[in-house]
Amino acid sequence: MTDFSWCLIDTETTGLHAPIFVVEIAAQRMRGWQAEGAPFRRLLNHGTDIPPEASRVHGYTREILERDGDDPRTVYRELARYVGSIAIPVETVHV
Repeated sequence: MTDFSWCLIDTETTGLHAPIFVVEIAAQRMRGWQAEGAPFRRLLNHGTDIPPEASRVHGYTREILERDGDDPRTVYRELARYVGSIAIPVETVHV
């Protein structure tokens, strides 16, 4: 695993019931088990209400995301650039 580059991605969402929107996305490029470079973290503003049960988990409200969140299309483009061409076949990963 030490020779592989990969990317760890974590999200927070509006909940478990459709429609589901990502409200925070974070990523870290990895080389084996070591972090490689700066992490990526952004808030996304979909202009939608956040159910109270989801807000209790991650702490984000519509007001916070309208103030601090960015357009999702912009965030996803930036995430794609951050991840770049890192891709490994799943069958090669042994944990």
